[in-house]
Amino acid sequence: METDAGRMDHAVAVFTSGGDAPGMNAVVRSVVRCGIHHARDVFAVYEGYQGLVDGAGKIRKMEWTDVQMMIYKGGTVIGSARCKEFREREGRLAACKHLVDRGITNIICCGGDGSLTGANIFKLEWASLLEELRSSGRVTDAQAQKYANINIIGCVGSIDNDMVYDGTLTIGTDTALHRIVDAIDAVQSTASSHQRTFVLEIMGRHCGYLAWAAGVATGADYIFIPEAPSKHDDWESVLCAKLDHQRKRGARLCTVLVAEGAIDKFGKPIKTEYVRQVIIDRLGHDTRSTILGHVQRGGYASAYDRFLGSVSGALAVERLLRTKPEDASTIVGVKGYSVAFNPLVETIEATQMVAKHTEQLDFEAAIQARGKDFKRHWAIQKSINRDFAKREAVPDAGKNICIICSGAPAGGVNAAVRSANHYALNLGYAVYAAYDGFQGFLEGNIKPLAWEDVLGWAGDGGCNLRCDRSVPSDPDAMNEICKQFKLDALLVIGGFDGLKGIYHMRDEVTVPVAYVPATISNNVPGTDFSIGSDTALNAIVSAIDTCKKSADASKSRVFIIEVQGRNSGYLTVLSALASGADIAYTPEKGVTLEQMQADIEEIKSHIKKHNKRHFVVVRNEFCSPAYDLNFMETLFREEGKGCFSVRTVKLGHLCQGDYPSPLDRIRATTLAATATEHLIKCIKGEETENKKVLVGFSESKDVVRTMEEACQDADWTRRVPASEPWAWLLNLQQCLSGFMDQVDDNQEYDATAGKLVTNVLLNGAPTTIKKVLLQPEEQDQGTQA
Repeated sequence: METDAGRMDHAVAVFTSGGDAPGMNAVVRSVVRCGIHHARDVFAVYEGYQGLVDGAGKIRKMEWTDVQMMIYKGGTVIGSARCKEFREREGRLAACKHLVDRGITNIICCGGDGSLTGANIFKLEWASLLEELRSSGRVTDAQAQKYANINIIGCVGSIDNDMVYDGTLTIGTDTALHRIVDAIDAVQSTASSHQRTFVLEIMGRHCGYLAWAAGVATGADYIFIPEAPSKHDDWESVLCAKLDHQRKRGARLCTVLVAEGAIDKFGKPIKTEYVRQVIIDRLGHDTRSTILGHVQRGGYASAYDRFLGSVSGALAVERLLRTKPEDASTIVGVKGYSVAFNPLVETIEATQMVAKHTEQLDFEAAIQARGKDFKRHWAIQKSINRDFAKREAVPDAGKNICIICSGAPAGGVNAAVRSANHYALNLGYAVYAAYDGFQGFLEGNIKPLAWEDVLGWAGDGGCNLRCDRSVPSDPDAMNEICKQFKLDALLVIGGFDGLKGIYHMRDEVTVPVAYVPATISNNVPGTDFSIGSDTALNAIVSAIDTCKKSADASKSRVFIIEVQGRNSGYLTVLSALASGADIAYTPEKGVTLEQMQADIEEIKSHIKKHNKRHFVVVRNEFCSPAYDLNFMETLFREEGKGCFSVRTVKLGHLCQGDYPSPLDRIRATTLAATATEHLIKCIKGEETENKKVLVGFSESKDVVRTMEEACQDADWTRRVPASEPWAWLLNLQQCLSGFMDQVDDNQEYDATAGKLVTNVLLNGAPTTIKKVLLQPEEQDQGTQA
């Protein structure tokens, strides 16, 4: 928590610039509270670069309570504005003077490539600006000496996900996808009712990520992006042939997505209205067009963007306070639970190179330069959405793949089934589905799964194949079923228990098996994320938001919210971090009576000192074998002694969510396609060694691991990985909530090792410095076996 006196010199300032992006407020909150935690004065610069130039009340010192109830909001509450003055040296001189007057030498800029370029120019000119101010008497010699250097870190806020850097998504991208996918889901229901075709325009002038991702998440029929136009001269005929084929196949609706910067192979822009008219003229479809526009930027920030903003802001502060004068400006990138600091100049240059390749019509270079596995994922989308897929299953021996869903429902499972089905059918392989999980499989409840059977499944919640919690244990029975139905490979989508069964039978089951993790608890070893965990997080965070608003309307209320997860505290920690909750009780750390009493006293202190009106405690259902939800409610009420009221909420199966989130749909699609690809290699004899594998994520890349490698870290008794890569986030959650002892700020950065030393605030965060960017061919290695 902050102290009122004794803060160190060299303050920190944060500002947002460029287009607004949901998640920026999480950055601001995180910077303010992490900076105060490290005994620094923290300033927020209102209205971006304009605030730097204007100074006065636009550069405001922030206190702990100034950023309450901010994390969930969209846009940026401190504002963003274009500033012509900052582009001139006089404007930058004024900005320099205003920062020196306040003792600010550490700046965090949250914005896109233009904003970050401006920040770096400011850093490079700092010495000359300061000397000019000293020479003219506007700053003293002592000030010029004390504030001789300025440090700058960038957090990328851009809904387009257009930054080429060592990070999975940019801040705001996931929320934009939520808005886009919600709109497409709504449009598809009305389109299906009237057998209509809809053409929707998606943001993305130079980057097609949003259009691609939204298309994958909703099962769009055709996608136009600037980096990869159709190779055909007459793309109109290709489009119409695809849509006509879909209608003849029985599809009641067709969806076409057009990125706003889409072009044809000759560089000619492709406009939404033109695409609509082509479909009407050539096919006679009842076709409507919709331009989503700035709706894509709006609304509450998603759980992932709040997580991303919180981590980026905190790590930016940690890095700034250990930066040396000679260090170049960097950009924070988050991939999985790891953090990388990318060189700012090289990152901006790599990002701008994509647009240059596109302008030069070198589309192969453009999509390669995009990095982040984009080329591979675009190819997957093309594979599962090929123009003329085989309609009937091919009954030839050696070409049959069966899909089994195991465990509890998880958002995105149906998207995984759809992806695997289309990927396999497009390559001439038959697909079968086992209904009712492993029990149904062993009972022979197995049926062919045609292309048309999974139409519309991308956005379905639950599990359309019906899952079952039974655990396989009889390899002979499984082999017999495979023989009876001529099954040559099994794709299993499920949680921990199903994996445990397959792992222990891996040497006796004769056919290749690929396991795709799907569980809201995210407790499967060998992967950073499981399908369904993001949907669950959004459901929980939404519930916590509602409780906070209810509590804020009352006088000093504590909500204790219980979430699922069993022996994994993943949902507890991530939902507490993303919602701005105050306390998280996990099974990993447990909870003691003394700890709860200390937390109650801390709540009282916050009420007395800051007049805070609400508190949220998030507890895992298995955080304590002795202290259940009812006990906690009684303890908090009795020990609160009338200082606050207490309410409890047990979310239970509401944690599973309703419709799967965009991120879960995308993860499911890529993982299932990768798993199916591996199984086909096994069937064809191209893969002879690794026939029992788990296909998961490592630092947000889809990877194929042998069962032995994936499960070497498994705690079979507790049903969790022995080491959980997200565990360090509990430190961050405690820091940002204020329920944590202040740490010693006298730490150093080990540039040789490229890591923060061990006893810092974010102890355990996998953190590295990227001295140079990876080359595109290194970034896009695809699946790793």
